[in-house]
Amino acid sequence: MTEFNEKQSGERFETVGSFIWVDGEGILHIIVKPKVVLTQQTIMEDIVIYEKVCADSPRPLLINLDNISQMDRSARSIASREMPRFASATAMVIGSPVSRVLGNLFLGFSRPAIPVQLFEDEVAALAWLRKFLA
Repeated sequence: MTEFNEKQSGERFETVGSFIWVDGEGILHIIVKPKVVLTQQTIMEDIVIYEKVCADSPRPLLINLDNISQMDRSARSIASREMPRFASATAMVIGSPVSRVLGNLFLGFSRPAIPVQLFEDEVAALAWLRKFLA
């Protein structure tokens, strides 16, 4: 699992629900905090950061959902609608049963307009995302 620590390159941000940064390769990383319920409010707070770090240039996005406890319908809808503005492709790392269910719900109901895949392994997710680096 990705750890949020001093080894990460670039400016790091923390919101109510997430840790966010862009690594040295240009991949946007998001770690959902433990036991967070993603709501419209938490997603909108994160989107403000995404807009700042992506500056109108979509990046490959790695989102680690291992710690998520719930994501409501409005949050899924906003994430699906807004994702193409800041992400060129999204890899969702799922390891827990809850993250697996939420990842599959997101893919099944939200139908994102960009490539999205679920991964159990972060190394495989990063390898897939590197195909989308400009």
